[in-house]
Amino acid sequence: MLPGRATTLMLQQVAVITTSTAGHPHGMTVSSLSLLSATPPTVSFAAQTSGSMHEMLGRSAGFAVSLLTDEQEFTARFFASRHRPTGSRQFSRISRRSATFSGAPLLDNALGWLDCRTVSRIPLGTHHLLVIGEVLQDISADRQTSRPLLYGDRRYHRRPEQLTPARTTPGRG
Repeated sequence: MLPGRATTLMLQQVAVITTSTAGHPHGMTVSSLSLLSATPPTVSFAAQTSGSMHEMLGRSAGFAVSLLTDEQEFTARFFASRHRPTGSRQFSRISRRSATFSGAPLLDNALGWLDCRTVSRIPLGTHHLLVIGEVLQDISADRQTSRPLLYGDRRYHRRPEQLTPARTTPGRG
């Protein structure tokens, strides 16, 4: 950080990516979801090649995205945990429905959902995979009072307007 300069915290919307192959659903939390193109609507995210999601994405035609609210931090932590159950058991206590195209779980109470067709899977080094998907269905929830769950600086955030106070070096005003 340069003296006298305010720091800005980079925050990302938290989402749970889900997929389903032969009736076996799987999910993972991401804070790296990016919009690549508005026309056609295209998104991307990164997945570790050592994780089970990498294998599931390789066998499925698509995936779903559930954009989490600031009241779903427990859900974000659950799907980020390496110690959660595998397969259908990880959804046993999660209220959901199935996406039309991908058949992947859409988590209830989210801000919105995307149902995507996988367009490309690109290796990023030896440990990650960039997944690109065309959005086939964009479903918005009617949650006017809900806010997005955000992630940055290795922690979850709920109120973005309170997160970036200007920091100054002592003696510089």
